[in-house]
Amino acid sequence: LPPPPPPPPPPPAIEAPIAAAVALPRPLAARDAPARRSTGPLYIGAAAPEAPTRKARQPKVVQGGIEAAFRKRQNLRLRDARDRVIELLRRANLEPLGSSDALVALFRDVSGELAALGLALGASEAWADRLYIEDRRGALLFSEEELDEAEAAQSRLEAMYNVDAWSSQLKGRLSSAELLLQETAPDSPREGRSTPRGSRGGSGAARGGGTMTSEERVKRALKRLEEDVPYHVALFAEPVSLRTLDGIDAMGLPNELRQ
Repeated sequence: LPPPPPPPPPPPAIEAPIAAAVALPRPLAARDAPARRSTGPLYIGAAAPEAPTRKARQPKVVQGGIEAAFRKRQNLRLRDARDRVIELLRRANLEPLGSSDALVALFRDVSGELAALGLALGASEAWADRLYIEDRRGALLFSEEELDEAEAAQSRLEAMYNVDAWSSQLKGRLSSAELLLQETAPDSPREGRSTPRGSRGGSGAARGGGTMTSEERVKRALKRLEEDVPYHVALFAEPVSLRTLDGIDAMGLPNELRQ
């Protein structure tokens, strides 16, 4: 028998140029994509707004024992009087004041009631920190906005305290001089007479049973005024007092301290 025919030759290999021509196109890589333009008629070039930042609160750390029990009772009282506390804080921040007398009346009313609730001026703990009270689930008794109101009310009432204290001090000095001048009025005891027995002569006009003439009383009153004027000038020439006065004026609080 004749030998079997040889196997057919393998198909010819595709050359590289042809392979490249028939190869499927690869997907466009992200880095090859054209850069997205951020300019044009539809862009305003504004930066993204930053999230509002709030002041970190630092409530007082209280150890166990009597102090912790007292603070817990105060917290319960503040919880029960929450609406009243907010009302008082907003009165301090928003109530219109037409005169220094209205300011003093508001200050004494609001600050006294807040002090009874545990928010006293001059305390070692800021009001916003004191009112940072969490319940067992971590929820705040007073919101962040209400804590901001407490911080503003404390600053405003501290300025009102300065107006009240300084005004009372200066008025007291002036009233003592006015009292001396009133003793020269026609209904005052006539010159040359001793002070009636049992009376004290509150201004110090009569000393040791003697009397003081009208001219002497006027001189004494003028001397008191001359002593008080330098005191007034020195009080408000001090840098800390000047900054306090500027803060009072910046808050728009009515006062007569510069007069």
